[in-house]
Amino acid sequence: MSLDLTQLNPQQRAAVEHQDGPLLVLAGAGSGKTRVVTCRTARLLERGIAPRSILVVTFTNKAAGEMRDRILSMVPASWGKELTLSTFHALGARLLRQYIGLLGYSRSFTILDESDQLRVIRTTLQDLGLGGTSVRPEEIRRIISLAKRERTTPAGLREFRYSPLLPHAQRMFAAYQENLKAMGGVDFDDLLALPLKLCAEDQTVRQELEERYQYVMVDEFQDTNAIQLELLRILAARQNLVAVGDDDQSIYGFQGAKASNILEFDRIFPGASIVKLEQNYRSTGRILEAANSVIAHNQTRHHKELWSVRGAGERVRFITLADEREEAGYVVADIGRQLEQEGLRPADFAILYRVRTQSRLFEEALRLARIPYRVVGSTELFKRTEVRDWIAYLTILVNPRDDISFRRLANVPRRGLSASVIQILEQVARSNRQPLLGALGEAYAGHLLPETAVPGAGSLLELIAGWSARMGPRRGAVLADLAAEYLEATGLIDHLRHSEKSQEVVQKRLDSLRQLVEGMRALDPEESLADYLAAIRLESTSPDRESPGETGVRLLTLHSAKGLEFRRVYLVGFERELIPHSRSLEHPASIAEERRLCYVGMTRAQDRLTLTAARTRTRRDERIGRQPSMFLAEIPEVLLEGGEQAEEQEQRRARRNREYLAQIRALLEGGK
Repeated sequence: MSLDLTQLNPQQRAAVEHQDGPLLVLAGAGSGKTRVVTCRTARLLERGIAPRSILVVTFTNKAAGEMRDRILSMVPASWGKELTLSTFHALGARLLRQYIGLLGYSRSFTILDESDQLRVIRTTLQDLGLGGTSVRPEEIRRIISLAKRERTTPAGLREFRYSPLLPHAQRMFAAYQENLKAMGGVDFDDLLALPLKLCAEDQTVRQELEERYQYVMVDEFQDTNAIQLELLRILAARQNLVAVGDDDQSIYGFQGAKASNILEFDRIFPGASIVKLEQNYRSTGRILEAANSVIAHNQTRHHKELWSVRGAGERVRFITLADEREEAGYVVADIGRQLEQEGLRPADFAILYRVRTQSRLFEEALRLARIPYRVVGSTELFKRTEVRDWIAYLTILVNPRDDISFRRLANVPRRGLSASVIQILEQVARSNRQPLLGALGEAYAGHLLPETAVPGAGSLLELIAGWSARMGPRRGAVLADLAAEYLEATGLIDHLRHSEKSQEVVQKRLDSLRQLVEGMRALDPEESLADYLAAIRLESTSPDRESPGETGVRLLTLHSAKGLEFRRVYLVGFERELIPHSRSLEHPASIAEERRLCYVGMTRAQDRLTLTAARTRTRRDERIGRQPSMFLAEIPEVLLEGGEQAEEQEQRRARRNREYLAQIRALLEGGK
């Protein structure tokens, strides 16, 4: 095997050729960082490094999958099977499958999503006599989650020191964790916190992890938090860590990400080398100059100056409109004109906004113009009722202690196990210190159930016992055939058919379930049902994905846009209190992150970037005057289309686009 590196620029090649010692690759937007990570992995394999000794970590399943595909196109397929390439949380789940028994958990633990977490928190609040009070479970969950990511307790969070919720969160912390453990559950933060707990308490485990990987690479390093950094320090004990990222794209501080991890990399990992990737392959020169001018106003950053290989290109357009409705009409009409006159596709366009609620008027205008569109992040497969019901039925087979799954499936379809019956089971469970499924067996055998519940209880117990025996020991793709039978046996299919009048909706829901069943055919021969459930739980937390071949204008938040690119981008609501958001205006650190968010939005554009703002917006039924974003003043006027003539050009363009939209409206009304 001989890897061709001639297509790499000198900086990319330097990063790929680096082998030993810590390295920080500062990869500016559109600079080919994925190529660097994949080529370096293939280069290590070419040099004889064992695949099992290499770890590549990224933040989304989509990115992990794309990297694996690229690597496998460069090396023998057999090597790819031994290579560890995953998200942080998938890596944590893998480690816990191996070691969690040392903490007193079952290896068939359940990974709880956010809604399941909230159910456990509500139960814990009631156990502590705090149910029905003003304590909001969502806020408690946020505090507990942040405490775990910061490797402390709620009392150790400085930002909450004056919060009236802090004493409740501190009191709940241990009780919540005990309730999770009792039901064989872990939350997403535990997937990283528990491996570190194991390393702190068991030196044998720590030593095994320190010796497992010789070479570690991390993509999107600017998004790491305190707990992820600590796990990396253990896994990269040999100091062969390559961190790839861009501090100018650190936009997840609200989720606990620490920009300081990348800013202080050479202090955290002494002797680190630094390579800067500044050659941009995505955007035209003026778009990059405008983005560079904005981000240069952040004081604390690694200096980079992106430059384009694509020529100067168009100036950035800044358009002000009368209000938010005229803004939406202008943008959609402008897109329509380009579709008609320039032969572009709807998928070439993206409308980016700071707040999700901004999308409504753009959706209305796109529907009126009959331009296909997609709101990225608007729906998620794993939030659908029928999908969650099915996952509960699968989960109870591998973790009979999961009370959340039991409550969900107990009376779906209806089998007489109503809320009053569940209360009986809860009493039995408390008395015998057992899970609800065990309490159902106890109540059924002891004739404690009302007569109307007896047949349903018996059939459910028989269903779960029989299918646990059939599916529990099986591994690999054969699980798909068994799951298809089990899906029929649960009664979920008949339930869906009878609970929904629209056959189109029924078919859509059935397709969702069959999609999950078919997904089992991709399981490796040694993967179990527990492995499959862990994988789809982790998949459910990934950002909404772009599917191949999808069409339509994309509508998405600035946070969701990271990692994507489009030929024409409209960054709308380019106003003070939106960009930057009003919550950040009094905090310099927050302003810096908002500026990075603006930079991310600007650098999504390949050929044309349009910034739009409204002079007034409606807030609580009142018209409020608006001012352009403070970031507009940070863009040199020479880079803005029209310079001092922008107002006049804008008026002419807005008039043309209103006429275009009026023509569309007339055509639609005439076709009724």
